[in-house]
Amino acid sequence: MEELIRREIQFIDLGADGETRKLAQLQHKIYSIWQTERFDPLLRLFGGEQHAIGERMIREGPRGVQCIGYASFLDYMKSDPDPLICALENDVKSLGTCFERVLPRLTELQHSLIDLVVFLDPEAVRFPHKNRTKIDLESSA
Repeated sequence: MEELIRREIQFIDLGADGETRKLAQLQHKIYSIWQTERFDPLLRLFGGEQHAIGERMIREGPRGVQCIGYASFLDYMKSDPDPLICALENDVKSLGTCFERVLPRLTELQHSLIDLVVFLDPEAVRFPHKNRTKIDLESSA
């Protein structure tokens, strides 16, 4: 989905340049969290890798370009395993033994995704307020 937003952001008009700029900033922050070296390398995806994975998730549909569904994704992976997605899958599988190492990246990513949801759905029409809670590592420690 992020790849679709990245491609179309130049055409998205939220009614004000400031709002459109804010969407671009939120998207860039998520993009940056995935690739930053501030965190453990586990689950790190560089910019080109993010774009490549995003491109593989896009198909032409009846209403234009859209993100494929989960069933289509599973079919795609079964017929033509992608090295980037397989590497990411291996990182996810290793989380059982080293979850603490990746928690800072995942926490910052979750916070940024919540910020994006709040921006896109400020009235909580699609995502209720109760589903917008940011993880607090300080109080759970």
